[in-house]
Amino acid sequence: MRDDLPGWGAVMCRAGLLCLLLAGCGPVAVSPPLAPTPTPTPALTCGGYPLDDPALTCAEQAGGLLLQSPAADQARLALDAAGSTLTLRGTAYLRPDAAARSLALIALEGTAIVAARQSTRIVPAGRQLVLSLNAAGDIASVPEVFLTPEAALLRPLRLAALPRPVTLPLTATAADPAATTGCQPRADWLFEYTIQPGDTLSRLAQPFGLPVAEVQAANCLASPDRLTTGSVIRLPGAPVTGPLATATPSAVAFRVDAERVPPGACTVVRWDVLNVSAVFFEGEAVAGSGVRQVCPAAGATYTLRVRYPDATESQHTVSVSVGP
Repeated sequence: MRDDLPGWGAVMCRAGLLCLLLAGCGPVAVSPPLAPTPTPTPALTCGGYPLDDPALTCAEQAGGLLLQSPAADQARLALDAAGSTLTLRGTAYLRPDAAARSLALIALEGTAIVAARQSTRIVPAGRQLVLSLNAAGDIASVPEVFLTPEAALLRPLRLAALPRPVTLPLTATAADPAATTGCQPRADWLFEYTIQPGDTLSRLAQPFGLPVAEVQAANCLASPDRLTTGSVIRLPGAPVTGPLATATPSAVAFRVDAERVPPGACTVVRWDVLNVSAVFFEGEAVAGSGVRQVCPAAGATYTLRVRYPDATESQHTVSVSVGP
């Protein structure tokens, strides 16, 4: 071994042997062990639709999806890549039709709120909304009118797959003769009333001075004693006073156009509410439907407080993050 070269040391490194560092050897850099590659968590989906809220029950059935939110709460489902959403407080049936480029939504109980194309529709129990789709599968238009669901669509549903029991809207059940006789509700009775707990056909007929049998026949009801809470019947008009005036259930739709914006950019917060006594955005009293442009400098959360006719309140929030 040579000793005449300053700083020369002896280093013997061979596979499987310890490397001996003698005088004159500099420090040896040791690379840290590679961190294990994290296993990606698969995104939650519901029949192919991105699922924002894991609390939403999703039961795939032939030709569609049965959806149910937790009791006394709401859950949200993304309907397309364009930002359309379904906010559900209750139970609904979602049925896509690729051939017809449509998406049928039937509210079985509670309310279903569709937000798409800068429009909002609150679908009451027992009604159907048919959304048109474009070639990309995004919602192309939101109709103004609701339809009565066909019994043939609902009859095969396996409601036992849901954690909370549900009764189908009466006008669409297989036990209703209207499903087989072709009976149609009276077209000249334009007011649609949602059955509430404790309702009877005699109470509903009394303000109009009508016999119970006439209201029963006008709605194709199999029996005057079989009113299902959440189902919809037609009446000659809307009473000015009385319990029917507050028959429509409360519903709240609160959302933001973009949940993440670049620094210095803005987005729009939107809300639509139904059958409430007061609405407050960020503590300010506002109308039941409105928009507000927000330009957060950093991440921010915005609040909508809603007061109901019974004086109870609920609070809803949306958040916007800022980043590239």
